[in-house]
Amino acid sequence: MLVTIPYMPIKVRATEERLTRLYEASYAGLKGDSLALAAGMTPHQYRQLCELDPQVEFTVRKGRADSELEHATLLATASRNGDARASLALLQHVHGWQSKEAAASQFGAGGINIIIGDVKTPIHGEAVTVDE
Repeated sequence: MLVTIPYMPIKVRATEERLTRLYEASYAGLKGDSLALAAGMTPHQYRQLCELDPQVEFTVRKGRADSELEHATLLATASRNGDARASLALLQHVHGWQSKEAAASQFGAGGINIIIGDVKTPIHGEAVTVDE
């Protein structure tokens, strides 16, 4: 018995509603398959849409950029208002600053030893006396 299955290709178009859903999902920080699923598409449809319409990728990048701008502005405002943690986060992640108590590592016969905190303390835990 021969059974015929009708084939109807799904037409994927970048409608205003779909672009809005992609923008909101990328603004929230979603990427890849999660972004596609949150926007109501399958990952295959999302990739196909990205290839067919450059507006889709622009919308996703715009959502990420707007989100980053908002959060960077909030962090900078908190830092200006005296929030020490916000200031420290800006120094570390934006300006690449590291504290003097940075983590140190040493390669030895016993493997890799990692020290977090005072790097003047020896690896094996002996006390160091400093004559000043």
